[in-house]
Amino acid sequence: MNAKKIILLMAMTGAFAAAVFCACDAHEHAYGAWETVAATCETDGERHRTCSTCGETEREVLPATGHTFGAPAVTDATCTADGSSTVTCSACGATETTVLPALGHSYAEYEHIDAKCTADGVIRERCSHCNDIRETVLPALGHDVSDQFTVDLPPTYETEGMRSKHCKRAGCEYKTAQEAMEKLVRGIVSYTVTVSRATGDPLPAGASPVIEIREEGGAAVASGTGMSLTAELASDKKYYASVTELPQGYYTAREEYALDMDVNALHITISSQIRDGEAPYDGSKYKMYDVIYDDYVNVVGASADGDYRTSLKQLMEGRKALVINFFFAGCGPCGQELPAFKTAYASTDAYGKKYSDEVGILMITLYDSTDVLRNYKNTKGLPMIVARAPWFMSHIGAPRRPPSPYS
Repeated sequence: MNAKKIILLMAMTGAFAAAVFCACDAHEHAYGAWETVAATCETDGERHRTCSTCGETEREVLPATGHTFGAPAVTDATCTADGSSTVTCSACGATETTVLPALGHSYAEYEHIDAKCTADGVIRERCSHCNDIRETVLPALGHDVSDQFTVDLPPTYETEGMRSKHCKRAGCEYKTAQEAMEKLVRGIVSYTVTVSRATGDPLPAGASPVIEIREEGGAAVASGTGMSLTAELASDKKYYASVTELPQGYYTAREEYALDMDVNALHITISSQIRDGEAPYDGSKYKMYDVIYDDYVNVVGASADGDYRTSLKQLMEGRKALVINFFFAGCGPCGQELPAFKTAYASTDAYGKKYSDEVGILMITLYDSTDVLRNYKNTKGLPMIVARAPWFMSHIGAPRRPPSPYS
């Protein structure tokens, strides 16, 4: 009999033990084909084969394959509800779901109505995710009444007025504590209007300006000649003063001046375009906005018969202004200005009246002789007044190039 081999298999659970003895002759196993139990995504499989001689079985473990998930199916979260992301295994159909937390609202203000004294205000906000609207009420403020009275209806000499305390909030028309105001008491004030020259000099001899005071919407209530006028005026009315009959070349800034009845006096300044007399030869120079003196000039005509001597004030006679341009015959830029002066001299208004009748143009040379100036006037065809006045250099200086802008 062949040698026997005893195999002891024991299985023990707690205090129980079982033993199985198998005795077989030692031999080379003759295994059959493998038999397979397939692994799943979550459970191991195995394969095994059995010896045909002794019945012994050989086993091998096949590890679980694990899930093969595809792209997630997503349900978006909203402001108030959770969303989800679910994946499914392509092998076994098992699913796994991940919760996407609710977003919560994200509000932004789109309308703001301020509260008023008696009306609530409101702030309206819109959620950028779901367009949900949220409103916040701003309670009415209540009135904020001033401690001071406001005149609602001014009193007059014929009727009473009315005053009250108003709410100080902008746009609120609420008022309280209304009370009447007594009629005004009519009074008479002594009002004086004076005039003088801006330079402090007297007006030319024989000048007699007329000062007139008139009531608003009515005729004159006082008038007089001279440098002042005093009149008895009613304090409750409006008046206007004017100065007329001024010498040629003298004017006031306005045609009429409103009287301030609280100060009882008004002074009106008389200005002039030309100062009386010749400029002093003391080295002083004209500055911007100075009123020039009434110096004389030697006007040069187209021929010697047209030459004459005159003053600036005489050239102003009948005109509103006099444009003085300084030049000399050899000045290139001066010559470039001539077409503009000639055009201005010849221009007319809509009624055919020449502008040069009201605004004179005087061209003064500081350097040229009479013959040179006459030749320049005739050659250039100048219709304007041209004159020699080299003494002007003492008042405007002796520039390397004479000033060509309008003076």
